[in-house]
Amino acid sequence: MPRLLAVAAPLAALTALLSGCGADAPTPASESLPSCDQVWVAGEDLPEDYAGCKDGDGVLQVSEIKECTKTDQRFTAYGDTYYAILGAPIHDDGQTSSTYQELYAGCFGTDW
Repeated sequence: MPRLLAVAAPLAALTALLSGCGADAPTPASESLPSCDQVWVAGEDLPEDYAGCKDGDGVLQVSEIKECTKTDQRFTAYGDTYYAILGAPIHDDGQTSSTYQELYAGCFGTDW
């Protein structure tokens, strides 16, 4: 019985700690982050140091920034519409467009 308590007590404490880590509360964005409307403008270059933006409610918005496997670049997207290589022009024709498919293939190859 003491061995069971030795294992159960830490697990109960861990469960209690992690129960507050749900996705219910949005993450507030840093005041230093630009608004998404300022960053994600078709035809403008996505900043090389892009790390996210804040929406109209001040909530952090950032997709995974992926390291390209075929080039020395990084790729990201915003919503279902915008995508870009960091430091290159932003596209707004959606992730089902042929431009997206070509850019993604140039970054990661065609075996995805």
